[in-house]
Amino acid sequence: MLVAGALLVMGRGLAYLVDEGLSKQDPELLNRAVIATALIALCLAIGSYLRTTLVNQVGEQVLARIRSALFAHVLGLSPGWFESARTGDILARITTDTAIVQTVMTSTISMAVRNLILLVGGLVMLVLSSPKMSLVVLIVVPLVVAPMIGLGRRLRRASRLAQDRLADVAVQAEESVSAMRTVQAFARQGFV
Repeated sequence: MLVAGALLVMGRGLAYLVDEGLSKQDPELLNRAVIATALIALCLAIGSYLRTTLVNQVGEQVLARIRSALFAHVLGLSPGWFESARTGDILARITTDTAIVQTVMTSTISMAVRNLILLVGGLVMLVLSSPKMSLVVLIVVPLVVAPMIGLGRRLRRASRLAQDRLADVAVQAEESVSAMRTVQAFARQGFV
């Protein structure tokens, strides 16, 4: 919230700097405006650092628990399941799926919350400063957001397909490497 608030205030600070500091040519007022803008930028930097550090620490702790639970679950599956599942596929799924969860936990959620606060705060500031402009924004934003939703769905399907292909590659690599001693015994490396 600190970072989102600092970003919203930064715009007002720059407007004050231009409107009051530069146009009135008052050196004292200009100095205060520059110092205020620099302090806002400092708050923004500190807040971003703290948010990133905190979210990464919490995300790593949660992810470690998820990995442990997932590994325990896989070890508890029946032998029949292991007969039908490919080892490389299992390993690729564990690796890529936990990496996706890590990305969501460490960056996507915090950025979504920050951007939601920025959206609401920006809309409030827009309505307060120019009600007519806010109507234009309310008309234009859905025209921009609708294609993005469709694109997001296509990207999700493409991501699943890419994960499936990665699993296939991992299966082939695992089978080739695990049987390498046998392959080398028959000098058939070129056929793997």
